[in-house]
Amino acid sequence: MDRENRALLALIQRDGRMPYAQLARQVGLSAAAVHDRLKKLKAGGALRYWSAVADPARLGYPLLAFVRVQTDLPGNARALADTLALLPDVLECHLVNGAWNCLIKVRASGPAGLDALVSERIAPCPGILRLQTEVVSLSTKESHIVPTGDSSAVGHAAD
Repeated sequence: MDRENRALLALIQRDGRMPYAQLARQVGLSAAAVHDRLKKLKAGGALRYWSAVADPARLGYPLLAFVRVQTDLPGNARALADTLALLPDVLECHLVNGAWNCLIKVRASGPAGLDALVSERIAPCPGILRLQTEVVSLSTKESHIVPTGDSSAVGHAAD
C-alpha cells in the first residue's frame, strides 16, 4: 500500500464525509484519482465500509462492560462466538487464548440492563461453562481508527 492510499485511509477514518476534492488537496491527487483509489481499496477489502460513529451514552447505553466467557469444551468456542456475535448488545466478540475462550464487549442502559443482558441472553447460550463480567469505570481511549502508518494525515481531517 503506497503513501497516498495510507493517507486517504487515515483521513476518511477520521471524517468519512470529507469531500473528494478536500481529500485530493490533502494527499496531492486529483479528485478523480481519489475516487478511483477509494473504489479499489473497497474492492480489495482494505476499506470495508463507511459508517457513522454514534455516542452510546446519548443513545441510552452509557454502561460499557467486557464479559469473559469460558466454554464447556474448547472445540465449542467458535460456535459460541458466532452465537454471541448475533446479539445486538454485543459490540465485539473475540476468540482469545488463555483461561477464557471468548472476550465480548457489550453496552447496556445501566446495571439492571447489564444484568439482564448477561443473565437472560448471554448465560443461556449453549456451551458456556463460566462468565466473568468487568464493568468499565472510565475509558481513556476508545477508537474505531486503525493505524495506517501515515502520520502526515493525523490531525488534518478538519483542515
